[in-house]
Amino acid sequence: MAIGRRTKSAATAMAVALALPAPAAAAALRAGLYEAAPAQPAGIYQLGTFAVVAEGGKRRIVAAEGYDGIYYPDAGRCDGYEVPLVTERIPINRRGRFAVRERTPVRRGSLRIVWKGAWKKPGRLGGKLRIRYRRCDSTIRWVGRRTGPAAPLAAGRLPD
Repeated sequence: MAIGRRTKSAATAMAVALALPAPAAAAALRAGLYEAAPAQPAGIYQLGTFAVVAEGGKRRIVAAEGYDGIYYPDAGRCDGYEVPLVTERIPINRRGRFAVRERTPVRRGSLRIVWKGAWKKPGRLGGKLRIRYRRCDSTIRWVGRRTGPAAPLAAGRLPD
């Protein structure tokens, strides 16, 4: 029985697809504690601190044990308040990417924050952070790394 061109092409494409490795981001996403800082730190900056937990097959960014919220890496240009995000959980998609957009109330108005990131290698991630406050607009690139396993409380359940 002869195999036609279309069948050969489909079989070849299927073999190539199965031979390719899975996306690195999905394998790189590990639960644990993470720290993040501006990619090019200059002067005093706020270190980003958060935990990644898995629940029901989905991963989320939550506050690290002992912290009152999710802290993002900040170069300190527009934000002198050092406040955490109002958001308590940030979902991470299958490709290892996340994004959050919010307004964080501060003494005189609110900070507008857009924080995006993605896992690049096992335990390593990076992205972009934009903060706007009054007439100040700051955008930085940031990098982060896994610093250890999640604390028992953070690993077992999400905060209420």
